[in-house]
Amino acid sequence: LYNESTIPYISLGHSLDDFKKSSVQVNSFSISQKVARHLIEEGYRNFAYVGTKNLNLKNDIRFAAFQMELNANGFELDPKNTIRISTEAHSDESRIFQLLKRQIEPVGIFCYHDLLAVEIYRICNLLSKRIPEDVGIVGFDDLSIATSLSPPLTTIQYRIASMADMTVNLLMTSIRSSNAPYDNYYVEPNLVIRNSSTLSDRNR
Repeated sequence: LYNESTIPYISLGHSLDDFKKSSVQVNSFSISQKVARHLIEEGYRNFAYVGTKNLNLKNDIRFAAFQMELNANGFELDPKNTIRISTEAHSDESRIFQLLKRQIEPVGIFCYHDLLAVEIYRICNLLSKRIPEDVGIVGFDDLSIATSLSPPLTTIQYRIASMADMTVNLLMTSIRSSNAPYDNYYVEPNLVIRNSSTLSDRNR
């Protein structure tokens, strides 16, 4: 599909760098590094990553950037604290239980998307784990449910207007010249900090 089309793309999740087509993409790498720095600054010293089964670790840019930034700041991401689940698979619930039950100290968790974060909330409630005192949570997508959770979810918000403007410019360029070279633009989204990850506020 990508190879056959002549129009530029907007991608919110997957990388399109392997396709020689113009695109506007989310800079998942830099924002995931920012998530790691945020959790460290808030005082977390134990970390976890919850990804989706639809994307393996090798192709998960968010995981790679999160882990790299933790390492750069002298912290390790325990392989046991990295899991990949599906929000539709009830069998994965036990994996989240196990992840949370073995945490002795506060843990900062980065979730590939907000629906995974919602699952973490639900199981924290079942285990009487406090957010953010015991479990800090950061999601990705800033779905409408993010502000309805208690406490509200820290998450990543796309800069849709900027991405749309860039894509229109790419489209106009391709209309003016069918031989225009392809180009990829990367837009860093916003880290919207809410109470699900503000551990330092609770320690003051």
